[in-house]
Amino acid sequence: MIKKVKMIILGGVSKDALSLLFSQLIIIVIGFSTTVVWANMATVELYGQYSLVISYLSIAAIFALGGLNTSLELGAARNQDGMLKAVLKKKFVAGLLTAPLILIFAYYHYCQGQNIIAIVLAVLFFVYPLRVVVEMWKPWLNGGRNFHLYAMQNVIAVIVVFASIFFSLFLKLSLINTVIVVMLSHLLINGFFLFSAYFKTKNNSFSRESLDYGLSISFIFIINSLLLFDKALIHYFSGDIKLVALYSISLTFSLLAKTLFDVTNKLLIPIIAGAEDINEAWLLIKGKVWIFSCFFIFSGVFGFLTLDSIIPIIFSSKYIAAAGYASWFWLLTCLAIPSSYILTIIRYHGYKKLLFWDALLNVASKFIPMVIFIPIYHIWGCVIGYAISFLMLSIFRFIYLRKSLSEHERFILNR
Repeated sequence: MIKKVKMIILGGVSKDALSLLFSQLIIIVIGFSTTVVWANMATVELYGQYSLVISYLSIAAIFALGGLNTSLELGAARNQDGMLKAVLKKKFVAGLLTAPLILIFAYYHYCQGQNIIAIVLAVLFFVYPLRVVVEMWKPWLNGGRNFHLYAMQNVIAVIVVFASIFFSLFLKLSLINTVIVVMLSHLLINGFFLFSAYFKTKNNSFSRESLDYGLSISFIFIINSLLLFDKALIHYFSGDIKLVALYSISLTFSLLAKTLFDVTNKLLIPIIAGAEDINEAWLLIKGKVWIFSCFFIFSGVFGFLTLDSIIPIIFSSKYIAAAGYASWFWLLTCLAIPSSYILTIIRYHGYKKLLFWDALLNVASKFIPMVIFIPIYHIWGCVIGYAISFLMLSIFRFIYLRKSLSEHERFILNR
């Protein structure tokens, strides 16, 4: 039985893909360990401030033409080395144009009398354009199928950032010094990898069509950026930075589930991309999807019943209040994963209009309830948003998959 399940899961998966997946598992462990270090070595207030600052950077970065990552992958896959230079220029300019968002966030906190956060954001304003550029080696290596190098460098980069956080907290540095140390570590290691990739380019071949495609789908990333305002909304309506820290801890396990989904999804992507149509893609992966879905559903129920006792042990008694939220976020995230496999099929078979409506529904079904319920219930308002989004997206995606498969069967019969 176990051998049969193993054959279903690993069937059609290359050794290069497995090495990439193994590195992802290492990154999951390091990422989880980073949160444990923050919870046990920093005050709740410091972790809340750091989480809020990082969320602001993530919001601003989304506006810096996130779709160009796809252009870079397409260029690397087609040996168009000139694409790297073109994308880096556009990303840097986009970083310069969106950097004022960081100053807007800083000014808001200055007006609120929260000078520490304002100063940190003002400092980050000067390095932000570089931050949105330095990680572009990742889609470049991934698109060029340099999986071993990608995996090794990704693990090294994560370890370097983890070490910078650990030693900053060990030395009890202030928020501004901690952010400076972590950001410099991030820029230096990723900048080194980017320059290494850049100097290995051999031609100036370039595709305007691929570049324009990346620019066109950047709008979808901007729509999804609204969901990154969750921590800012909690802080704005509660006025309590400690609630931001509690919220960050409560999301740790659900983010772990999302990362595990990404790992399993990478096993499916080459199979889906190689299929001729959505019907063939579903026939090829449905065995794997059933196994993965059962795993996540079982894990969701198990975690829901046990996280209450696990959270205080791992993250200390300071975060015992996060246990109830964490259980629900974990359950809802795990239950939502089966429909996410359907979205992967849709993405790799050219349904761009459907991707747009899916992104719009995702944001509307989660962000609108958050805006309504966070002022009243704070973190529970986010839980309500997750629940509504899970129900609406799951129904939408499963109905569309069933409709698409039925239409394809009718087309075959009528030929």
